[in-house]
Amino acid sequence: KEMHEQEQKHKIKLKQDLVDFVGSTRDTYKIEMMKLKMMLKNATTELEDVQAIVVQQDQQQMSLLARTLHQHQVTMAQEAIALDGLKTQNLDLETQICRVESEK
Repeated sequence: KEMHEQEQKHKIKLKQDLVDFVGSTRDTYKIEMMKLKMMLKNATTELEDVQAIVVQQDQQQMSLLARTLHQHQVTMAQEAIALDGLKTQNLDLETQICRVESEK
């Protein structure tokens, strides 16, 4: 009978140890999952920040390109006006040359 009681106590202790171990493992698992979730959240936030910076830089670059293109268009228009002026001067000179030659 004494042996049976010892065995029962031992079984009860083993069961309690198992319950404690499972509880401890569950707590550890919960803590690790919370850590992983926080890491994932932080990584997601960092990624979103980087994406926002990239988008902003792309917009700034596009804006700079648009301004540069506009400046080139303005310069080309100014050159076209200057070229028209030169053509007019050239025609005037040709007209004067023709007059001078006809007066000879």
